[in-house]
Amino acid sequence: MGWRREPGAGPVFMNLIHDVDLLRHLVGEVVAVQARVAHHRGHGVEDTCVATLEFANGALGTMNISNTIPAP
Repeated sequence: MGWRREPGAGPVFMNLIHDVDLLRHLVGEVVAVQARVAHHRGHGVEDTCVATLEFANGALGTMNISNTIPAP
């Protein structure tokens, strides 16, 4: 699983992109984003990310994703 430590393999590119795609399908286009990432493990990629989204229809959304916690 060493590839997960390489640039381009963090949870934002590997997982979050699919969630954003689904939200765009359900809610509409995103017009503003604020996000923060963290590198707790010392790898070359992020391991935690939080974001707030504003959609064109006025809806707001929050997202978080992490490779540092167990998940099903």
